[in-house]
Amino acid sequence: MYKKSEEKTDTLNRPKTIKMIEAAQEVVSIYGKVLEDCSKMGSLYPQSVLPFSKDDIKNSIIIVMSYHIFKKNEDEAYFNSLKIGYGMLANFVSDDIAARDAKFNSNIKELSKSIDKGNLVSIDVNKELLNTDYPKSENERSIIESTKLMNEFDKTVAFIRHKNWDAV
Repeated sequence: MYKKSEEKTDTLNRPKTIKMIEAAQEVVSIYGKVLEDCSKMGSLYPQSVLPFSKDDIKNSIIIVMSYHIFKKNEDEAYFNSLKIGYGMLANFVSDDIAARDAKFNSNIKELSKSIDKGNLVSIDVNKELLNTDYPKSENERSIIESTKLMNEFDKTVAFIRHKNWDAV
């Protein structure tokens, strides 16, 4: 059984901790730029555009969020963007699946433009445009996984906010 030391000692290596926080902030910043670029794509994104592994991004988001809680700098809008970014990791899939999703979304846009211009497209053309290998199951999986990730984020925030860190 582990026992807490009677003496409070500072076991944190402050320079390394600061470097870790700065590195995590950089990862989150770069990932945010990737998300901005991906917003122009379909609903699924190629995993190859991620500059870091999903786990490194998740861990970095948690580190940044924790740092803001500890510093009592809790901006709910910023936390919400971290949460959304955390959940959006589920939308990064194999490049093949992302390409199929992009093709389907492109076909939908073309069909909409044609209809908006008053061009009635034959049923055969509609079927051809929409008869792509749409990754429906992958899209559904990403929605479920995204929800799980955002719930995981909320639980982590709640734990960090309510933990009595002075007693540790």
